[in-house]
Amino acid sequence: MTMLLALSACGTAEPPKTASDSYCLIARPLSFANAPAGLVHDDGNRFDTGETVAEIMQHNAAYDGACGSGQ
Repeated sequence: MTMLLALSACGTAEPPKTASDSYCLIARPLSFANAPAGLVHDDGNRFDTGETVAEIMQHNAAYDGACGSGQ
């Protein structure tokens, strides 16, 4: 019995996982295409709207906060 207690005292516990650990494994910053200044029509639908760019920037800021910007 004493030997069992001594063995358990030597073990090191792994720190608990957090939600950001898993999120940072699967998430990534998103890219976007800003329309050039003065562009009125985007017939080829190649550029993101201002609303989309704002949402992507918000996502990227949250990603940087949880995972760091160097990921």
